[in-house]
Amino acid sequence: MAFTAVHAERGTVFAHLPDLGCGRSWEAVGKTQPSAPLTCDECRHPMYAKTSRSDLRFFAHAPCAPTCALGLESVAHHLLKLELPDRHHRGGPTRPSSSPSGREVRLHRCLCRGHRCTLRPRHGHPEAPRRCGRGNPRTARGTRQCCQGPHTQTINQIKSLIITAPTAVREALRSLTTTELVRRLAASRPGTDLAEPATAVKVALKRLAKRYRHLSEEITDADADLRVLITRTAPGLLALPGVGTETAGQLLVTAGDNPDRLASEASFAHLCTAAPVSVSSGRTDRHRLNRGGDRQANRALHTIVLVRMRHDPRTRDYVARRTLEGLKTKDIFRCLKRFVAREVYRHLTSAFSGAPGPSLTA
Repeated sequence: MAFTAVHAERGTVFAHLPDLGCGRSWEAVGKTQPSAPLTCDECRHPMYAKTSRSDLRFFAHAPCAPTCALGLESVAHHLLKLELPDRHHRGGPTRPSSSPSGREVRLHRCLCRGHRCTLRPRHGHPEAPRRCGRGNPRTARGTRQCCQGPHTQTINQIKSLIITAPTAVREALRSLTTTELVRRLAASRPGTDLAEPATAVKVALKRLAKRYRHLSEEITDADADLRVLITRTAPGLLALPGVGTETAGQLLVTAGDNPDRLASEASFAHLCTAAPVSVSSGRTDRHRLNRGGDRQANRALHTIVLVRMRHDPRTRDYVARRTLEGLKTKDIFRCLKRFVAREVYRHLTSAFSGAPGPSLTA
């Protein structure tokens, strides 16, 4: 996406100018059939005129466009992002306006980058880089996530290949656990005759097992680095029941990206989509989870609740009591997520303020 394009007859046109720099209106290039002959100034690929929801005009590449500097320029990308906080502070989406002055005012508001439209750097919590010294939770989690997908895909390929393997190979491997399976395959000697079906399968399985081991080591190293960062930033967070390095890292990243949402416990719960929303009707009085906010933070809370429901005696007693009261499982999950959000908020705020964290029994 860009703000300039080359017209076959008019030359270079500029989306931010009222007359496009060539004495023509925006409708002359944006609402014509067939489309106006626009091309990219860098790669000469066809382009077309677009108008964003906030009435910001720009040019976008047609499908199958090559990678070029103009198509990937960060200014346009940032401007489109700036519309969201700007529209939020104006109180909702803007109505389409045919007034050129209205478009110019909104475009100028985005271009000037005032205090309302300043992009916040995404580094996890702002205190995290200083406290952790050599990194931040976002970087460590990004390294781990790059390995997690191929790691799961590799073990799925191993088990799928075993199902379709010859009978002798399948019967020898199908009853093994994942750890034992990977260990045996990595240490196996499949042979060299690839024309034999069993040998070819064994060679493929050994390569996949080695890949799985390598990815497991990388994930372990990333978890160790992430644990160090979390311990230095919020040492009491990992002591909570059900909170691991992955979930704690995500909660730290969410808190760091939204420091203004840590003003109160209710604000943090809304951020994590753990605040109840009333859906009462008539004599029915009930609530549901909020569907907005940070979905990854909500996923972390969901994981913590699942672990606690299986291994935490307090949570299991609570679930049993609420079930006898007639609550459904999804309602119990909603209550537990709210409790976990409250507990995590106390540790996050105490860690970043330097105060001692609350006890686990608080």
